[in-house]
Amino acid sequence: MTGIYVVTADTDEAKKVVSMSVDRQVDRAQIIPNFSDTTYTELMDIERNTPGFFVWGVPPGPTNIMNWLYMSNNDCVLVVSNGRYRYAAEVLGRYENVKAADAIWGKDPETGEYREYMFFLSRPHHVDIPVQELEDWLPTEYEPFTRIEDATLQAVRADFGGVAKFLKENIYQRSEKGPSLDVSGIFKHVEDTATSTGVFHAVSVTDSRTRHFEAIIRRRGHPRFRHLLLRAYGRRCAFSKCEVREVLEAALIRPYRGAQTFHVSNGLLLRSDLHTLFDLGQISVDSSNMTVLISKALENSTYRFLKGRSIVVPEREEFRPSPEALDAHRMTWGL
Repeated sequence: MTGIYVVTADTDEAKKVVSMSVDRQVDRAQIIPNFSDTTYTELMDIERNTPGFFVWGVPPGPTNIMNWLYMSNNDCVLVVSNGRYRYAAEVLGRYENVKAADAIWGKDPETGEYREYMFFLSRPHHVDIPVQELEDWLPTEYEPFTRIEDATLQAVRADFGGVAKFLKENIYQRSEKGPSLDVSGIFKHVEDTATSTGVFHAVSVTDSRTRHFEAIIRRRGHPRFRHLLLRAYGRRCAFSKCEVREVLEAALIRPYRGAQTFHVSNGLLLRSDLHTLFDLGQISVDSSNMTVLISKALENSTYRFLKGRSIVVPEREEFRPSPEALDAHRMTWGL
């Protein structure tokens, strides 16, 4: 089963490791001559499949050695720096090798130790995710080399059906190399600001792109609320099953009445156009059978396919939309 390991890069020495062997490939001249002939075939496979060499290492110590011994190929390694997940990669092999560690990173000037307990990585994915955003499943504070405990991973499996699926949805699909509207990084800054303050007041900026992104965030719904709905609905629109994350919004069933309104049972994850129609009372839900109701005005439109369609509901009962709230919405608009 897939394991998760976390390494931190908050010290100057650890940041040097990131720069030298995670953010960029290690020169093969620092690798091949410093390993025995018996590992040559394995190293060639790593170099060919990655391609290149990316590697992390930890110095000796009881905890480091024990975690390193637990580690297996295909486990995930996350690099955390300044309270954010910055890189994610898979383990391709682990070796104890002082000579190679010296060639790649040299000796720690403060401790005099080498990062001799090494593990090779797949090409790292660049990400930028606050650790608090995944606090429902992972810790928010880490030692320099942390193994995520089995009890924690068991909870992840219960929520996602597997650690690999959790990593794919919450880490790898958010790689900076993948498709995203957050091209400039401004969008995430604004959304993080809204999450930390709990409000949607415009931040003091003049860039028109930022103001535009603020409008999108307000439309999407409170970032924390939207995050919970994305998780509850498996990142699918409740009405259309659309899976394009950028157009999925947090729709309130009952109107906003303070922070207590932001409960998953008072929300629906909807595609942006369907969110608008829901707020305008053109679409609602029959709570008796959880199917879509549409207004007469939509019966001859492109939205007629939704009529009578079963909606997506969360697997966890406590996250399912409140029948009382749905009935109130339906009766308000006379559907």
